[in-house]
Amino acid sequence: MLMLTSNIVRVIPFYLMLLNRKHAKRREDLGKTAVLVDESMVGKDQMQHSKAVDAETGEGAGPTRRTLEEDNAMRDMTDLKNEDFIYVY
Repeated sequence: MLMLTSNIVRVIPFYLMLLNRKHAKRREDLGKTAVLVDESMVGKDQMQHSKAVDAETGEGAGPTRRTLEEDNAMRDMTDLKNEDFIYVY
């Protein structure tokens, strides 16, 4: 039983990476950016630095706001169906 549990624990991060790639592909197919940054997992100092770099280079020329129709956070969807969901491993 211990071997089974340890093997499952080793496989789960690879499965989550696969799911993140699938979601990125689906976002790209829908015309969204494939790479999302989960700012909830970034420290405040790193987030401020990241936003300052974006402002200097002009890449993040302002926050991108979504309408409620575009935002999947308020919809009743599972994580597998929500392409904006990011799996953390």
